[in-house]
Amino acid sequence: MSSNVARRIPPGVMLLLLLFCAPLPAGSMEAFNRIIPGWTNYSTAFNATHDTGAVGDYASVAASFTPEEPVTLGAFDVIVIGSETRPPDFARFQFRVFVWSNLDALVQEPRTGDVATVAFATPTGGDSEIPDAITRGGRGAYRLSFHLTNSPVVLASNQTYWIGFAALGATPTSDELFVPTASDPGDSDVQAGDLVVGGWRYLVDASGSTVYSGRLALALLVNPADTPPALAITLNGKLVELTWPGTAGNFLLETAFEPTAEATWIPVETEPFEEDGRWKVTVPASFERQWFRLRHE
Repeated sequence: MSSNVARRIPPGVMLLLLLFCAPLPAGSMEAFNRIIPGWTNYSTAFNATHDTGAVGDYASVAASFTPEEPVTLGAFDVIVIGSETRPPDFARFQFRVFVWSNLDALVQEPRTGDVATVAFATPTGGDSEIPDAITRGGRGAYRLSFHLTNSPVVLASNQTYWIGFAALGATPTSDELFVPTASDPGDSDVQAGDLVVGGWRYLVDASGSTVYSGRLALALLVNPADTPPALAITLNGKLVELTWPGTAGNFLLETAFEPTAEATWIPVETEPFEEDGRWKVTVPASFERQWFRLRHE
């Protein structure tokens, strides 16, 4: 991703600027949220446990997400219910949040995301001691949260990803964790693994049908991917000064001589230095027309 600045220096040393500035990143936004705080009516629940013991059975659950703009991962929340009426011992589990590039990738390997697999020894938020609700069946429904902001993954716009979850534990001692469906209309979520007949299925098709629409009690926050900062240009005698905010890290200054799709962008060899809170590069005003851009490395 990049922002461009055109430099034109015709005879008479006249400077023409063309700025293409992207907006600054906004805060977190909901990709989806099917969790109803304090809700007691969670219905059919689906196994989301990988047995780390001798049996080794596994099942993951996942929901689809198609971002309208490039985004990074923010936080993933999930409601989990234990296999017994007693509270689950969450200390016996480890947790995984997965990202698959498409449904085929999920079905082929439900234990590892081909885009990302983020591991957690414990939840980074939520409450594993006090349930968010007690279901009508008498089981605690716990809301667990996992912060994903350290993940470098960028999800591209208009591509459908599958965001999934599983808990890892030796089931003879840790029992199993299940994710319930919630009252939320829309396309069905998916369960996949060797515990699932046929390897995978849409939840609405499991056991004939679920109550509601087969959507799991999950929530996902995302953040807009880093956008290029505004690039400013100033003519100072026979030199051109290019500056951008000092808070913008990991951006490379590049140059080309035509702003076309076929243009070859090459790095500006002069190293930037920081001055008055801005990155600054000075280059000779040697060409009649030249374009610059900042590209995120």
